[in-house]
Amino acid sequence: MANRSSTRCLVGRLQGQRLSCGGLTRFADPAKLRGQSNGSGKNDKMPQVTMYSTRICPYCTRARTLLKRKGVVFEEIPIDQDPGQMAVMVERSGRHTVPQIFIGDRHIGGFDDMALLDDRGELDPLLDR
Repeated sequence: MANRSSTRCLVGRLQGQRLSCGGLTRFADPAKLRGQSNGSGKNDKMPQVTMYSTRICPYCTRARTLLKRKGVVFEEIPIDQDPGQMAVMVERSGRHTVPQIFIGDRHIGGFDDMALLDDRGELDPLLDR
């Protein structure tokens, strides 16, 4: 397996530089996630999943694909389209790379971290699946 941590996308400074990674749309309104059943019968509330991204990041695309494959409804916050959100992302995660993924209030990390959790069978329990 390739070392995933060496493939993270770095986000450039917002002072006139173009950002290096991607996010395109919001997939769900966080208010709509409250009270939504995940179908497992374990919990009537699926935790809110939030992903900070930029437009052209291949690891954002991979994270998006993994979440969709699992049937996860998530909010995607494109920090290149809303620069104020970059400061929020850095404050929440302590990282300057994208994607940054949160399940509820828990910081999962980037795509590499989420994929590792999935490989170990630890992602589904975090998603209440």
